Amino acid sequence: MEDEQLQEEIKRIVKIASGVPDKFQEKCFEILLNNLLPGQAAPTSGSVLGRFSPTPTTEVQYQNVIAFDGDDIKILKNISSKKKAEKAVSLALMYLFAKSLKKIEEVPVSEIREVCKSHAAFDSANFSTHLKGAKQHIILKGSGKSRIAKLTVPGVEEAKSIIAELNKK
Repeated sequence: MEDEQLQEEIKRIVKIASGVPDKFQEKCFEILLNNLLPGQAAPTSGSVLGRFSPTPTTEVQYQNVIAFDGDDIKILKNISSKKKAEKAVSLALMYLFAKSLKKIEEVPVSEIREVCKSHAAFDSANFSTHLKGAKQHIILKGSGKSRIAKLTVPGVEEAKSIIAELNKK
């Protein structure tokens, strides 16, 4: 198979695999690729496959809620809750999840604070308390300006749930 044809087929496979639930995407991609290349060694990261990793399609899945522009991440939808605490935690979960898609697991709380400010969900007197209250979803380390946050496994699932709900609107 010519390199250009292979590239087109891999693009098609990536599109198909991105349509299945996240936990099955990698296996789906692998099965489809192996079906495309029976009896051949699958391309390695330095070849065609490396240029068509499923990661960008994961970002595409969330493009109605989260905008990715290089290293910048913007939450596009507003949280409908009237409670600032709920809004702040939901925004934090979505932002941390978006950062994790960029392979950044630990995020300065100052970044989350700015996201909350931009969505009118920042309560300066209670912001830290709101994040601490979400301990089943968010792990906080450090203190003061060096404090960082990261998602727990249930936090990832909650973030996906929030994003999926907002994506419907």
